[in-house]
Amino acid sequence: MVSDEDPTPAATSKSTTDHPGQDRSRSIWEPKCPYKVVPSSRPIILLGPTLQHSRLTQLLHLALREEILKHFGKKIKYVKSDIGSGQQTGDRKGARWLRGLRDSDYDRGQDENQEVELIMRMTSKLHLLLVDSPHIHTPDDVQHLPLSPIFFLIRVSDNKILAKLLRNTGTTRMAAEIEVANDLKTMNNDRVGGHDDEQLIARGFEMVIEENGLREATWRIISYLEKYIHALHYHHKEDDK
Repeated sequence: MVSDEDPTPAATSKSTTDHPGQDRSRSIWEPKCPYKVVPSSRPIILLGPTLQHSRLTQLLHLALREEILKHFGKKIKYVKSDIGSGQQTGDRKGARWLRGLRDSDYDRGQDENQEVELIMRMTSKLHLLLVDSPHIHTPDDVQHLPLSPIFFLIRVSDNKILAKLLRNTGTTRMAAEIEVANDLKTMNNDRVGGHDDEQLIARGFEMVIEENGLREATWRIISYLEKYIHALHYHHKEDDK
């Protein structure tokens, strides 16, 4: 005879058969893992001042990217990617500045997963990784991916100056590009922290770059990344004993 307080495996098995809803109760005791697996080093993404495929944005990013890659040499890798274009829920498809721009990209979920895996592999040895994707206009565009990127926002505060720069680079979507620039500014309204160089940005930007000169802007980004790569490879001297 088996007591109710001490069920045997057979009794447990019978209970499983008799109660089809038991899998649901079992899930209470087997919760999903609350953690996400993210890259060994956070991928670096440059954003702004407006749409990624804007001529102005491309020229600014090219100049910054060349200096960053030159400075870090073998410590950094560069990859062009299509992340940010896969299927996801939320307000992204309805975002004002994205309407009609890339509806055909919403079936790229499988390819996006493969590119995430590639990024994971490329960061496995704790190199810096600079990612360039034409589909990431704001941090929200990769919020559904387990990447935890480092975002640097290049910003032009004055819309008159921004409009002049856009005209000089031959834009055909002036209103849309200025709208994206203004949305990026709004994302950056709430700040936490003290010193300007060390502020934490509430909506996902690690740093906002507003310097007029390329040298100053590059120096700020490189200084941040120097500290980050040092933290990645840091080990206490006592660990060698």
